[in-house]
Amino acid sequence: MKVLILTEDKSVFDPESPAYKEILRCSERIDQLHVVVLNTKRDPHLYLQVSDKLFLYPTNSVLKIFSLWDTLKIVESQIFWKSQVATDLICAKHSFLTNIAAYLLSRKYQRNFIIDMHENNFTQSRITDYVFPKASGIRVPSQFLGEIISRGDPLLEKKIFVLPSLEAQKETSRTEIGVEVDLRIKFPQFNIIILLVSE
Repeated sequence: MKVLILTEDKSVFDPESPAYKEILRCSERIDQLHVVVLNTKRDPHLYLQVSDKLFLYPTNSVLKIFSLWDTLKIVESQIFWKSQVATDLICAKHSFLTNIAAYLLSRKYQRNFIIDMHENNFTQSRITDYVFPKASGIRVPSQFLGEIISRGDPLLEKKIFVLPSLEAQKETSRTEIGVEVDLRIKFPQFNIIILLVSE
């Protein structure tokens, strides 16, 4: 699978940042990962091919609002093959501009797109009311946020899936170390429980 991610997080260009490490891990699990970063010339970056699988494209826009159109131009000039965008899925790291860009690209090239709510905050607006129902899926880091979003539109409930951040998953793992769990109580529906351990 080939994936296109749209984000405003400029830290993906920093090899020491959590965002960079996250996309690097993601790229190892798929065929190709293209990341377009909606930034401005005030904080310019260069195109970066990290590996045969991971490509980073800054928009380096004159103004923030222009990054929307610059994103579309980058996709059409760099991530294009046989008159089609060369990715199977578009993922918008939730923001006003990335959501619009993902929707426009998905509509033009008939690709599914998902919205990644990477933070536990959500502000309902006309844009979210219009774009969210068009998405194939909405990833949220907590059940609480998922309930807030679906409260505004119950039809979105089927599109929402909960996937905690890597940091939250690690914290959960640390807190569970040393805690005794009776599997017969936790899973009473099973008569036999098999534990598999692997690296």
